[in-house]
Amino acid sequence: MSFVGFEHFLNGLSDKHEPYVRTHLKNVYSCLAMSTLVAMAGSYVHVATQLLKDSVLTTLVGLGLLLLLYCTPDNGKNRLVRLAYLMGFSFFSGVGTGPLIKYAIFLDPTIISTAFLGTAVVFIGFTLSSLYSEQRRWLYLGGLLSSGLSFLFLISLMSIFFSVCTTFSVPFLSWIGCVVWICNV
Repeated sequence: MSFVGFEHFLNGLSDKHEPYVRTHLKNVYSCLAMSTLVAMAGSYVHVATQLLKDSVLTTLVGLGLLLLLYCTPDNGKNRLVRLAYLMGFSFFSGVGTGPLIKYAIFLDPTIISTAFLGTAVVFIGFTLSSLYSEQRRWLYLGGLLSSGLSFLFLISLMSIFFSVCTTFSVPFLSWIGCVVWICNV
């Protein structure tokens, strides 16, 4: 038994992206990048300063901003207001993740940089793939391949500087390289 949604997905792989779709993707990824940076700033405020430490008020303000964002309809004139609500929510979400980040720094400070670099590599790979692919089929394949190649590059670069990564990275790089090569063929 076939599903209508899956057939529609397979038939739509050869479709080209319309200009309005590219504009929408650019806006979505820009908004996501700004939200991530603002959340990172909120985490920094929690970890590095004494402002907004472990307060229920920050959670309530974040939920209030999320509710305002949800309840404000998009009529084209209030996009900056909605963007401000989103950035405020992102900031207070970052402040809320501050205790978790503080604990990760206590355990091993490299966890934060590794998580940030891994997330940034995957995000940049998918963003560039979606913005520069003209057909949908290359969007899916390009995102996965660029993420895999970026991850290979990052692991090989880390194995140059850290000897701990060498025992882990050689077999892992071999397997990931084989998968990327098979997908590329």
